[in-house]
Amino acid sequence: MEGTLRLARGTLVFDAEAGTASGEIAVDARSAETRNERRDASMHRDVLESAEFPTIAFRAERLEVARRDATSADVRLVGRLELHGATRPFDIPARVEARDGGRVAISAAFRVPYVDWGVADASTWLLRVERFVDVSVEAEALLAPP
Repeated sequence: MEGTLRLARGTLVFDAEAGTASGEIAVDARSAETRNERRDASMHRDVLESAEFPTIAFRAERLEVARRDATSADVRLVGRLELHGATRPFDIPARVEARDGGRVAISAAFRVPYVDWGVADASTWLLRVERFVDVSVEAEALLAPP
């Protein structure tokens, strides 16, 4: 099953040399959709409880650079993920590639074991659902000088 969520807000400030990072990326949990209205209604009501927990947010604490060359880098953004009213340590591995005009392309793929945050396991006696969700992010950002 695939779905989408809309970005609510996001600003990251980092210094790759010093390894520092701050800021927040937040998505609107109420915007989650899988293109199946019945499943989506159940997901919002019984699993995400998005009326009560409308935002999923990642707050950056530091940046670890694993590899870097003239036009790209493999990084790990270390911070805390707030989901369903609980906050836990979380890392996001990403690839960053330079584009024209001070822009960068960001690609990230990671797994969120949602039940660790107290989100209900959506499995039923007839249907088994994984206890995690795989997330893929493709974004573009504008680098601003310090």
